[in-house]
This record gives sequence, structure tokens and C-alpha cells, in this order.
Amino acid sequence: MAWRPGWQAACGAWLLALTGCAAWPSLARAQDGDAAAPPLVGRQAWMLDRLQALADADSLADPVKVGAILGVKFDKTVSTTSPSHMESFARTFERIEYTPATRAWFAADTLAADPLAAGDTVHLLYYQSKRFGLPETSDMIVFDNLRDDRQDSLLLRGLDKFACITLADVQRRFPGLTHMQATDVGAEQYLYYPPPREESGTVLAFRAPRGRCVAEASVQEFSGFGKRHARAQSKFIGCVREAAQAYCAGHPEAAAAGFQVGPQVEAFAREKCVSLNAFHDREPRTNEPAPGKVEYPELPWRCGAAK
Repeated sequence: MAWRPGWQAACGAWLLALTGCAAWPSLARAQDGDAAAPPLVGRQAWMLDRLQALADADSLADPVKVGAILGVKFDKTVSTTSPSHMESFARTFERIEYTPATRAWFAADTLAADPLAAGDTVHLLYYQSKRFGLPETSDMIVFDNLRDDRQDSLLLRGLDKFACITLADVQRRFPGLTHMQATDVGAEQYLYYPPPREESGTVLAFRAPRGRCVAEASVQEFSGFGKRHARAQSKFIGCVREAAQAYCAGHPEAAAAGFQVGPQVEAFAREKCVSLNAFHDREPRTNEPAPGKVEYPELPWRCGAAK
């Protein structure tokens, strides 16, 4: 398959976005001084309320709105050096890490923190990463990534120290969760996908080791999960598939056994369709969903295998 997986797949599914504070008047208490304290009773529902608010709305990129939901103000630190693995693919990047400006009910994490050092406290990591100048062309057709993209991430670790939120609690709150089995690169997860927005989409993930209390919850908002991106991607993939079929129709000799035409087909498709960026640049903002599930084309090594 001639495609390059996007950073969504590489990073797994972390997750979260949000709601206006007018809908959550009790959360607006932490304007000055220390952060609003969680209740002593009903902590499971309190935490699930906030996770759902973060996941369902369109504000994870806005630390003021996130702070209103979590009851805390955030300071920010901007970095343009020491890129992470995924940031290193871009020509340039900008990463913003958010930490509480006042004493909070959680401890602040950083990207460099030891994930095994949670202790008996909830740890929160909140950051945004913007990548600029990702490769548009290479020896493979790029079906996923645009030249620029954005990812907003919020991770809570040590939730089992805060309250015992069971998988049954999560399933009652979020019917239709997607279950992902553990792999050699990731833990078992239960995922909630809110409806995508025009320019981004979010994923809320829960991790409960061996089916016990939820130990981690995370939210990520991806610019590559938006409806406009999906519409452009669907049209680009359709163009590439049609170009492959057209090449084979115009080269009947290529159907001969053993005649490999993968590089020729890809070059022909790239000439006709250019890139995903070209389709995204001219895709209007209509807020319409993409037509169906994305099916990546198998660019053929032999024309008889064209799909």
C-alpha cells in the first residue's frame, strides 16, 4: 500500500475539547487564588462531567475555556526547539505547554516527566503542537498529512487515586465506546468519538488496567480529524484511484504477467492529482460530512491488480 500513516495512528488515541463556561457556572469560581476544589462526594460524576465537557465542545485549543472547565487558570510556555519524534518530521514546529498558574487539585506534568512517577496524586499534562512544512511529496503518495497540522492534548494520570471510575461508569456515560485491545506499543483503551467539527475532531480515551478503576483518561483534538479534511481526502483518494485505472487502460501491455508498474502509476497519479494539500486548499467550508469511510487505494504493482 502506497500511503504514509498520519501522526494520529503513530500517537495512538489520546484526547479532548470543550464547552463554554456559561453552561458550567460552578466552574467559573477559580478566577483568582487557588483552583476550585473537587467535591468530597460524587467525584466519579464530577470527573466524568468534565471529561465529557472537554470532549464534546470545540475549545481544547483555548486554555481559558479549558481552565473554566477544570477550575484553574493556566500559564503557557512556548518552545521551538528540541522537537519530539512526531515534530521532527516538520520543517518547523511550535509547542505550547500549559501549567496551572495557581495551586490546583492536580499536579502538573511535562512531556519529559516519568510516566511511572504518578505517586498518589492526579497528574495533568496539557499541550498544543503545531507542525509546519510536512513533506508533500516523497517516494510514496501521502494520503493523510497536510503540510501544516495541529494537535491539542490533555492527559490525566493517576485518576484511580482520585476516584474509582469503573468501566461500567464509563460505558453508562458514553454508550457505543470503541474497544481497542492492548498491543506491543499501547495499552488497552476504550474510546469515545464525538461528532467531528469542520476543522478538527477529538477522541476521548480511558485506560483501566485489567478492568479495574480507570487510571488514565486523555483527550486529543486533531486538525486532521475535521470534516473538511475528510472531504478533501476522500476526493483526493478518488482521484488517485481513477488515475491508476486510467493509466492501466492506456497501457494494455502493462497487464502482462510480471510487468510491474507501481512507480509509473504513482508518478501518473501524482501528475494528475498533485497532492492532498491541493484538494484541501480548494475545499470549501460547507460543514458537510465526508461520503463514507476512507478506503485507501492499493496502487497496483500490476495493472491486473488495480482497484
